[in-house]
Parts: sequence; C-alpha cells; structure tokens
Amino acid sequence: MLMKQSVFLVLCYLLFNFSVFAQSSQNYNDFSQLTLEMKFGKERFVVFEPLAVTFTLKNSTNKPVEAHQLMNFESNLLKIFVLDGSQKREMLRVESEANLSEEATFEIKPGEELRYNALLTLDLDKAFPTPGKYKIQAELYPLKGKTIVISNIVTIEIEEPKGTDLEAYKFLISNRQEPHLLLDTGDLHTDPARVETISSFLSSHPASPYSDYIAYTLGIYYFYKEEYKKSVDLHEQLFKKQALLLEDRVIPYLIVGYRRLRSTEKEKFFKEVEKKRVVEIEEAKKKGIYIIK
Repeated sequence: MLMKQSVFLVLCYLLFNFSVFAQSSQNYNDFSQLTLEMKFGKERFVVFEPLAVTFTLKNSTNKPVEAHQLMNFESNLLKIFVLDGSQKREMLRVESEANLSEEATFEIKPGEELRYNALLTLDLDKAFPTPGKYKIQAELYPLKGKTIVISNIVTIEIEEPKGTDLEAYKFLISNRQEPHLLLDTGDLHTDPARVETISSFLSSHPASPYSDYIAYTLGIYYFYKEEYKKSVDLHEQLFKKQALLLEDRVIPYLIVGYRRLRSTEKEKFFKEVEKKRVVEIEEAKKKGIYIIK
C-alpha cells in the first residue's frame, strides 16, 4: 500500500512538472524565430579600411523569446561570414573566455529589439584578399540548444585606394610585414618603435580611412602610459568628428584623462556627455530598444 502511494505521488509530481514545462514552452517562441538584421555604415570601403556595422536582433512574433545579451564577437555567439558560392568562411575567429552563464539570459518581448554596434578591424586582408564585391552574412547562436538566427545578406565592395588614400595604403604595407596588424596596436607596449611609426602615419595621413581607428588605439596606449595630454588630444578629435563608432568609446578615457590633468571644466563637460548618453539609452529602453555595449 505504501509503495503504491509513493508511485502515485511520483507520477503526480512528474505530471505536474511536465504540465508546467509544456505551458512554459507554449508561452515562448523558439530562438530561431527572432530576426537578425546586419547593416554596414556604407557600401564601399578601401582595402584595410575598418568596417562599421550594426546588428539588430528583433522579436517580430506575438510571443516573447528567451534570448541573451551576449550579442558580440567576444562571446563567440555572434559570427560573421563571407559567402563564396556554396561555401562560407568565418571572417573573425575569437578564442572566447566570456562567461556564458544563464545569467546572460534575456527575454525579448514582442516588438522589442537589441542593437550592437561593432567595428571590424582585424584580418581584413584575409577576409577580402582582392578588391571586388563580397557577400556577408551573420549568425547568432543561443546559450543552449542548436537553433540559430541567420541575418540578411549584405553586399559590400572593397576598392583599390586612390590618391591620398593610396599613399596611406603604401605607408601601411611598407611599414609592416602584415599590414592589417598596424590597425591592431595591442602590442605597442612591447614594441616602442611602432609608436613612432603610427605617430608618423597620423601626421602624414590625418584624413585617411585608417587614421581614426589608429588614433583611437594610440590614444588608449598613451592613456595607460599616463601620457594623458597626448591621449585626450587624440580622443577629443575623434569625439568632435563623431568618427566611425568611436565617439562613445572615447568618453570614459576623456573623463579620466582630464581628471588626471586637473582640467575640471573639460572633465565636467564629458561627464555631462556621458550622462546624456545614459539618459538616451534609458529612453530607448522605454521604447523596447536595448543597446548592447
């Protein structure tokens, strides 16, 4: 008798949990039903030019979808491919150490969207080995499961540099065995000669399509070397130009840099700019638009 009661209780427990799971499943649409849109800042780029791109993940269904906020390349959940006929090759491979815990889970309600602005700078010579038109597509993977969201296909054109851009390009290839690495200034601390090379490049080619990103990374180098005057000079120029997607990225460096330089008015100004940006992000949230940093 006792055994029958135990079996009955176990069956009731299992049926209850199955009912809850089934109801929960009915209340959500599958991850793959989200829409991923990829949009580049323009259609034509010269060789090695950084590519500004915006990804928008939207729920156009009538039910919420369990997604995540790890819509970035560091998480390795967002991947971008160059399509070549029936083949595709990944543009940017990242060895991810991101925390992919369930804490990153994010419920996207009907009509809501997530936006992520990215700047593609590495291995561009490998992604686009020759000038011409290329078809690009992105894929977003879930935290769990195998379903993916595939973006629209975007065609961009890589052009041969001309005029002053050609001079800048020649500078790049003559000063680096792998030219694209001049845009990756992460090893400046161990290679001081490159600082001089990059500074010379910016002086000679301030308006080239490569200069804004190089100025950004050089400004970060000076920031961590505590050469704050050089850092803020480079970053404030980018802020004024609203360069690429860099204007927001330089604000924290400008606030701290001017604080270290004891420039109270400048520090106050950029704190107000940052505060305004926060308000804009919060206002966007009220409209169902979430900006991923």
